[in-house]
Amino acid sequence: MLCEKCKKNQATIHMTQVINGDVREIYLCPECAGTEEYSNKFSFHNMFQELFNLASSPTEVFGGYNSSGLKCPLCGQTYEEFKKLGKLGCVSCYSTFSKNLDHTLKSIHGSTEHKGKIPQKSGGKMLAKREKENLKRQLAVAIEKEEYEEAAKIRDKIRSMEKEGGEQ
Repeated sequence: MLCEKCKKNQATIHMTQVINGDVREIYLCPECAGTEEYSNKFSFHNMFQELFNLASSPTEVFGGYNSSGLKCPLCGQTYEEFKKLGKLGCVSCYSTFSKNLDHTLKSIHGSTEHKGKIPQKSGGKMLAKREKENLKRQLAVAIEKEEYEEAAKIRDKIRSMEKEGGEQ
């Protein structure tokens, strides 16, 4: 397929842009894709910044947390700079921007906790650990809702898992 811009070179880059359900596909050669017209429009930094601009105001995006004026005391990076770069400056940025990061990560990834993949062959212990953690969360919810019969069943499952695994 030929490049849609120059119509001379072989198109090796396929870009898809979706805006409000409108899908636009572009096929370009590396030379044309590197031009300012396309590199700015489809850059990683631009894409990352758009994730933070999902709503019309910062308080809509970040659940009521005002991100304007936030600045890391250690490295001096502002939250606005983070939104543009997509990178945090130092370890202190995590705690400085934590309210905003938690909400944003949850909206993008569905969770604020990294779970990772579990190896199929040797992941038995990890699967059991995750299941036990999940049961403990269910137990806490059942107790909070005062569903004591369900809580007892969950407690018994946890105890049997601990006996099988040799845990205390």
